[in-house]
Amino acid sequence: ARTAAHPSPTMPRRSKGSSPGNRGRKGERGSGSSSSSSRSPGSARRREENGAGSRAPRIALRSGSKKWITCIRHGQSQAQTAIRGERRTSRYLDAPVTGKGLQQAKNLSDRVEKPELVVVSTLTRALQTACLVFKKFKDLKIIATPIVCELGKIPENTPRSIEELKKDYNLQMLPGFDRIDFSNVSAEMKMIGESRSRSSEQACLQFCNWLEKRPERVITLVGHSTFIRKFTGNVRRVENCAPIETVIDTRGVKLMKF
Repeated sequence: ARTAAHPSPTMPRRSKGSSPGNRGRKGERGSGSSSSSSRSPGSARRREENGAGSRAPRIALRSGSKKWITCIRHGQSQAQTAIRGERRTSRYLDAPVTGKGLQQAKNLSDRVEKPELVVVSTLTRALQTACLVFKKFKDLKIIATPIVCELGKIPENTPRSIEELKKDYNLQMLPGFDRIDFSNVSAEMKMIGESRSRSSEQACLQFCNWLEKRPERVITLVGHSTFIRKFTGNVRRVENCAPIETVIDTRGVKLMKF
């Protein structure tokens, strides 16, 4: 199977029950768990006046041609294997991938085709995965951006500075790490503010704006579970190194195969 983000690709078969939809996580606003009949007229009116009853912004391009986006979650991270109760400790600050995660990325590298562009989160586990998955493409453009970093205020989602990343010996030794473009990271951090404080809708809309400015149409995103779930329409589960094919235009994001 190939993972290029072209129309009608051959991708891993969708697992039973893992269809896209509007299902949110438990307790997530807009999940549809509350019945409209249970709200009083006054409550509904106040919600409308305050904007609380309005629909979430649609994830879509505002203009331009459609783009094919392949979404890849990083390989298994050390934080994913943490003992219960330890995941929120500083031990897992910007956690890298495990040995299994490295192998997942290497295995995927045998099946990928070359996209026009790879966009990757500035978190270590995503950088490691991008370098290994696309190691055979020596001239491939790879751009790092905090816009697609994972959401949630836990240590593993806390990015390090670009200076720290470039001094990390394990990253330096990865194929292609020296070619990753970090040039816009500082400016983008200032633009979006603290990346971990954004809502998932804000993060996805910022990514849409980023995509609109790029000339490439066939793009691979190497990122994270929560971000990918929201961008693709709340796919129930996003596995490590399991590509998900989407196409995005002014009408929204359409899930193709995964």
